[in-house]
Amino acid sequence: LGGENLRMQVEVAVDGRTAGADKLGECPLWDELTRTLWWVDSRGPAVKRLDPASGAITTLALPEPVGSIAFREHGGLLAATKLGIHFLDPVSGRLDPAARPEQSLPDNRFNDGRCDRAGRFWAGTMSDVKREPTGSLYRLDTNLTCTALRNAITIPNSLAWSPDGRTMYFADTMRHTIWAWDYDLATGAATRERVFADTGAGRPDGSCVDAEGCLWNAEYGGGRLVRYTPAA
Repeated sequence: LGGENLRMQVEVAVDGRTAGADKLGECPLWDELTRTLWWVDSRGPAVKRLDPASGAITTLALPEPVGSIAFREHGGLLAATKLGIHFLDPVSGRLDPAARPEQSLPDNRFNDGRCDRAGRFWAGTMSDVKREPTGSLYRLDTNLTCTALRNAITIPNSLAWSPDGRTMYFADTMRHTIWAWDYDLATGAATRERVFADTGAGRPDGSCVDAEGCLWNAEYGGGRLVRYTPAA
């Protein structure tokens, strides 16, 4: 673990006790161009945006559960939802299918997702009915080819990459484990899977990587944020 000498200051971005609070908030993303914070209310279901300057929150209701979003280079969003990965118009809320790899699994939905540094979108699926390992981890390439890397997943989370893009992280929350892969940014190939961290009693949820290459992980059921060094 790292960060023993860090001076931490935690601030509330959005008060979850207020009216219109999230049923299940996920996937916070900072938009550097508009200087706004985006996230999803998976069970709302909705995509939300906070303008920190004014405190105003914009809510875009969606017709189905949404697990994660990603920004598109020329505007708009990708949204990983109940039925698949979609192009999302953030003004009208229109969803246009990009990939639907699990049409034969009606109980599944997409959960955590994130883009790598070459613009590929990675997202995992899970059963929305039972805590059983029926989910998979998918890579959506820029040509919209959708490829499965891993299956037998219960709750996919913690997708993140090292600053140089050469290491990919991923977790199955129910297995209390964060994995790492060697990552080829040119091809999107993930190889040499190994255990990066055993979270013990806590269950790994969302993650991000800081400028020093350390992985920050929010532990569901553990009530804490943990900072792992790349050498963990």
